[in-house]
Amino acid sequence: MSIQRFAFVILTVLLSLPLPCVSQSNRKVKAKFTWQIDNTENTSDLILRIMVPTTIEGRQTVHSVQVSEKPDDDMTDNTGCRYLVFDFGSKAPRNLVMEVSMTLHKSGLGTSKRKHTEQPEAKYLASEEYIESDNPRIIALADSLKAQTETETVKNIMAFLAKTLTYDAGERYTRQGNLVTLAKGTGLCNDYADLMIALCRANGIPARLSGGYLFNRDFIPGWDNDNWHVWVDVYLSEYGWVPFEPTRNEIQGWQSMPPQYIYLAQDLANSHINSTFNYSYKGWPPRIDSFFNIK
Repeated sequence: MSIQRFAFVILTVLLSLPLPCVSQSNRKVKAKFTWQIDNTENTSDLILRIMVPTTIEGRQTVHSVQVSEKPDDDMTDNTGCRYLVFDFGSKAPRNLVMEVSMTLHKSGLGTSKRKHTEQPEAKYLASEEYIESDNPRIIALADSLKAQTETETVKNIMAFLAKTLTYDAGERYTRQGNLVTLAKGTGLCNDYADLMIALCRANGIPARLSGGYLFNRDFIPGWDNDNWHVWVDVYLSEYGWVPFEPTRNEIQGWQSMPPQYIYLAQDLANSHINSTFNYSYKGWPPRIDSFFNIK
């Protein structure tokens, strides 16, 4: 076969590959969030608070936020989560729609800046409810996964999760704690993330829970139809804060996060684990369902 013919064949094969095989560094998207509000005939003083994506260096750039109703307040809580607040009283609309135009960035070790001077807070090394980094079993397990460098230690932890845990879409979306997760060998994304954080902290590596939306379900085999997702940010002294996806069943590509994640929070508090919105009311409870799509 001539060189020209060989080159033509290779080019033909490359062009025939599906788009997911092409590595993207940035991805422009328009995310549409819808809250369907029903059963408000006997409800009064309804206040709805929705979480809003913000620009995060190296993760995502928000270009515009458009909402179908004018918010009554725009606030940021003590964890850095941004909320739009709607005081509907007793006249709630059928639907509330928010459209966010943004660019998502590929992130991970390969795109992280070196020589960070930021020092993480002590709480990211502490044990807490559901993250039992001071438990003797967690300490012993973490020690068995410790390597000569922080990066290799994180890789070992992620390989352990991939080998040991099975994603169970039938689980109820609650936090069960590290020891329960190890005993069952199954869990959801929050269980994977909690265990990874505990093992990192037990090895002296700061880690925190991040969350938002992941819109490629093929990325996590067995994942259900709920786009809400959590993952882990780890502080590596050589790189600063680096995101990792622990909910995988294999270790290939462990150091990279594709541009398929929408951050709503980099430091999730317990109250944020289950939902991207909250509300208060008087009288009969309303029904509020949330929907998400991307284009």
